[in-house]
Amino acid sequence: MLDLPTSDDQWYAHARNQITELLTGYGPIAVLWLDAAHVIPPARLQEAYDTVKSLQPDCLVVVNHGYGANGRRIRYWPLDIIAGERSLAPPDGHVPTIEHNGKTYYIPMETCDTIAVGTHSKGWFWEPGEQMKEVQRELLTLYRKTRSRKTNLLLNAAPDRHGRLPATTVQCLLELGEAIRKLEKK
Repeated sequence: MLDLPTSDDQWYAHARNQITELLTGYGPIAVLWLDAAHVIPPARLQEAYDTVKSLQPDCLVVVNHGYGANGRRIRYWPLDIIAGERSLAPPDGHVPTIEHNGKTYYIPMETCDTIAVGTHSKGWFWEPGEQMKEVQRELLTLYRKTRSRKTNLLLNAAPDRHGRLPATTVQCLLELGEAIRKLEKK
């Protein structure tokens, strides 16, 4: 039986301990992705960021938020990269600066989406028999939109229960790579 935290203070202490273990026991970590920023109080987000930077100053902290339906940027602080989960920057593009406490910060954005359609996990986790999105109609279109809106594309490809990418996923990635190479040659 897991001994899960029962209070907010216990939960945040547990999360801090996990972050500390990750950043002190496994060598250099390039990126730490924080999800659900909308439920994390600002002081706790600052605490998590400070913990990361005190242990590995070069580790980038990515906070999942992006842009709302009205095209306005959802804002959490601090962070090094904005992650828009299935959220595109507005058509005129992501403005990679944030003003905070009188200072201007360069904050790039990534659009995060999945290569698989998914039924239960919406494509974020592997499912038996999952279907891939169509390369030309869906994935290449998404790639083009992210590029035109001045963001990077982070495309999730979930490994199976054995830690391997299924053949259908690999084939889809190869097709997308070829389509992008052709697009970039134009």
